[in-house]
Order: sequence, then C-alpha cells, then structure tokens
Amino acid sequence: MRPAARLELAPEPPAHPVEAHEVVKSFGAKVALDGVSLRVEPGQFVVLLGPSGSGKTTLLRCVAGIERVDAGTIAIAGRRVAGGRLHLPPDRRGLAMVFQDYALWPHMTAERNVAYALRRRRRGPGEARDRARAMLERVGLGGMFARYPNELSGGEQQRVALARALVGNPSLLLFDEPLSNLDANLREQLRVEIGTLVRESGASALYITHDQAEAFALGDLVGVLRGGRLEQFDEAEAVYTRPATPFVARFTGVCGELQGRAGAAALPGLRTVEVLGARLAVRPGAGCSPGEPVRVLARASAVSLHPPGTAPLVGTVRDVAFRGRGYDHLIELPDGTRLTGVHDEARRERGAAVGVRLAAEGAFAFPEASAVSAEGAS
Repeated sequence: MRPAARLELAPEPPAHPVEAHEVVKSFGAKVALDGVSLRVEPGQFVVLLGPSGSGKTTLLRCVAGIERVDAGTIAIAGRRVAGGRLHLPPDRRGLAMVFQDYALWPHMTAERNVAYALRRRRRGPGEARDRARAMLERVGLGGMFARYPNELSGGEQQRVALARALVGNPSLLLFDEPLSNLDANLREQLRVEIGTLVRESGASALYITHDQAEAFALGDLVGVLRGGRLEQFDEAEAVYTRPATPFVARFTGVCGELQGRAGAAALPGLRTVEVLGARLAVRPGAGCSPGEPVRVLARASAVSLHPPGTAPLVGTVRDVAFRGRGYDHLIELPDGTRLTGVHDEARRERGAAVGVRLAAEGAFAFPEASAVSAEGAS
C-alpha cells in the first residue's frame, strides 16, 4: 500500500459498546434469530461465523437498523436503538457498513463516493474533498480519485467502500462478508488491511463471514451461529481450542471423527478415551462420563504420522497431495474411519502403513448422542 497521507482516524465520538439482548427475528414461519445475546465492547473486533441460514446476516442487519426486531433489544452506546415499538433508522445509529457487493454509486467517481458520506453530514465541499482524497490515499488508491466504479477492479472497489465507511469516523463499523467476491490472494491482502485500518480507527467492529480462517485471523471475539442461535461466543483462541459443541468443532475444521468409549480423567482438563484398542488423551466436552460412547473430533493440526508400531493407532495412506510446504495425506484407519488433510513434510506413498498419533489439544470428545444430533442439524 502507498505511504499514508496523515489522516486522523480516531472516531468522533469514541467507540461505544454494542449490546444485543434476546433478539428474535422471523420471516414468516422461518425463525432467523432465536434469542441471540452478545456484547461488543468499545474498540473490539467481533466476527460472527456460521453457514448460510445461520442468522449472522440477519443479526447484522438488525444491528444496522435495516431489519426490525420482533423481540429483544439492541443498544448502542448505552442508548436503546431497537426493541418494542422503538426502531431507529440506520442513519441515527452512528455506524457505517461495508457490503459484499461494494454498493458504490456508479455515476460517481471514487472521490465523490467517499466524499458523499461527509456531504450527508453537512461538511463543506472543500473539507469533504480533502478528507476523501486523504482516505483514498490511506487505502492505497491515491492515483484513482477520478475513476468510476466500472474502471476499478473488485479489490479496488472494495477499498473505495472501506474508505467511504471509515472517512466519517464512525464509532461502529459493520461488515457484510466484504471479501467473499474476491480471489484468494486479494482476500488475504485486504483482510490484513481491514484489520489494521479498523484497529487504528479505534472503532468497534461487527464482521460476518462463513470463512473460518478469516474469522480467526480478524476476530478478538468469535461468535458461531447455527439455526438462529449463538452456539459459542468467546475469544478466537478459545473457540478453536475449546469448542463448546460438536457443531462448533466441525464448523471450525476437523479432519475426521473417531468412535470410542470415555475412560477416566487424565491430566487436568483431559480425559482418556479408548479408540480401536488404543487409549488416547483428549479434551472432553460437556456430558462425557466414564464408560459412555463418545465421538472424538480431531483437528488436522493434531494428527501426526510416524513409523508403524511407534504410535497408538495404525492407518493406511489412501491418497497424497503436494501442498508446497509438504504433503497432505488421506489416512484410513482399520474401522474405515478416514482422516483428511493430515500434513507431513515427507511424502508417504499410497498404500503404505503409518503410525497415527493425536495431540490432546486438538482432539475433542463429545457424547455420541450429542455428536450425532449436531451432525444431523448442521
């Protein structure tokens, strides 16, 4: 990105907490939000993660004021903006929004698109122009003031949309899957820029995505939604290392599931599980009792390959793919269970026997009944 023009990004006024309490929203017979509660502290970057239909977009639109809640309340800066008969429109909530489809005015140049956000606040044309140009410089578009949206690439258009959102120094920024229309390399570049710019601004941010890597890279806190309910809301590291439910574990990435039986407690925070005659240490989920059947959900990063006979489990390599920094393997265990994406620097040939070890910090045991139930609902 080009050297930044000096532009004051501190929000005016400072960032404020955002709180949703028991929010309910339905569309006909479809319940989109079913009693969702969360709080975004001042200056926090919160990411909502979930599959299509989970309710994340609806929640964002309710916070923005685009949708009216059926029940519950939403407050920004300690002031209620939605609930009961109250519904403040978006332009009275002190926020800005970045959309998936850029939402730029096609008849306006990049400069005028950004300046428009200031003109609506009755800033003079000179000030609006200067601040718009400074912000476009800040997002790397200093030489493109006069270009129209159809003369810009997708990534450049999204930078204009980001500049437009930031130029007014809002206390709350909302992001509706802003990177989903971009290719992988550009997504990664813009993800870094968004995280940096938003944190420099001091604004609170609520960001929705279905991309797990994006969520963990950006979020101070991550909320995982399923069927209109918030399954887990916690620090990004906690969601990854201590998923609260089988659905959260699956949606944030597992390479395979092993059936076993829970044993005694092991080290603090761990429990033994018997799988295919081997005793493994895993992180137990709620309801794991000794002697009960369980499902062990394993992260690919927790699985390592070893010479046969030197690890608790044995498997067979069914496929292998070169990934630049090493090889991803598909491993089949004796009962037919498959572990996908198992990485190793060395190539293991198809059909070769390998030892398989699971690191406890990336293996999560849940009662079989809850794991099957979550599987059917996901």
